[in-house]
Amino acid sequence: MGNDVEYDDVSKALIVRRSQDNVVMELYTDTGIVKADGRALGKLEHFEEIEPDHFILTTNAIAVLAGTAGKFDADTNEFNLKLDPRLRVTTGFDIFVDNIPLGVIQPEPKSIGPVLLFPLTPIVETLGNTITLLENGTIAEIRRVHDSVTMTLNLSTGLVSANGKPVGLSKEITYID
Repeated sequence: MGNDVEYDDVSKALIVRRSQDNVVMELYTDTGIVKADGRALGKLEHFEEIEPDHFILTTNAIAVLAGTAGKFDADTNEFNLKLDPRLRVTTGFDIFVDNIPLGVIQPEPKSIGPVLLFPLTPIVETLGNTITLLENGTIAEIRRVHDSVTMTLNLSTGLVSANGKPVGLSKEITYID
């Protein structure tokens, strides 16, 4: 599924960076605690064997860490894992700004489960505004022409500011690529 998997010997955690939603899942082998993007989700009582050089996991541990659901077929003696439908990436959206279709744009708009992701630059520019990436690409600054407000989005933290004053926090910042 294109996930990155590693074992951190210091924290004794199996770390899975899920490609479908950019969530970092961690399973702490000394406690069984499972975290998603640093937030504790719960505890796995059984997860089998995790060593720095190999991982043998229960199907439940795989489902939790990889965002899948598994089913064993006794007739074929096969175990099938399917990606949770809420994590499937959907593409092919049309974007309209003020009833004007933007046509084919890159990167393509997509949905990861319930989260819709749209490319910011073509939308900003179609509205006649400007966008500039600052601080090595970690801050997106948008200058709105209709009201002269400068909006910034910190791509690391999700902090949204208007004319330098914090006005909100993007909850889906981990999905941004």
